[in-house]
Amino acid sequence: MTSVKQCIEQKTGPIFSVRSSDSTEAALQLMRDNRVRAILVVDDGVLAGIVSQGDCAIKVLLPNLDPKTTRIADIMTANPLTVTATNTLEECMAIMVHKHIRHLPVVDHKRVIGVVSIGDIVKNIIELQGDQIKFLETYIKGHGGREAPQTRRASTTATADPAPTTAHQARKTHGSGVPASAAASSR
Repeated sequence: MTSVKQCIEQKTGPIFSVRSSDSTEAALQLMRDNRVRAILVVDDGVLAGIVSQGDCAIKVLLPNLDPKTTRIADIMTANPLTVTATNTLEECMAIMVHKHIRHLPVVDHKRVIGVVSIGDIVKNIIELQGDQIKFLETYIKGHGGREAPQTRRASTTATADPAPTTAHQARKTHGSGVPASAAASSR
């Protein structure tokens, strides 16, 4: 299982945040400019909430409020669910599914150290499935990618007691040299 720590270590970008006193317009511009769908709300270094594009659309734009004057504190989800670096992405996925959310702030001693999104979960699942497919392909090809040994080809001349030409046929002869299908039909 992949840990949250492993996931956030792979991310290279900054953690985007606004203050609760900032305008909705400022939050939307930050989301647009950085192509993210949610940002954290951090006041004096402490996580205060999270705000998404959906929050802005439903709580500000639909009721025709002014995004320039509507404060983030009025629309954010305060005290959001959080995870720690020791959680697994599987645990994050369970939280997201049960709580119908797409972003989980990652905290360490009340300090924000990252965000896990549903996109991170999907990316991880795809990587794990790719690894599993490669393993199964290697297994099917004969452990380590080696081809199966060549089987002996049957002689073109008939013999009275033909020898099995493959290991599979040898198992089916019941030790008599007569294929099992022929032995069964003679009974």
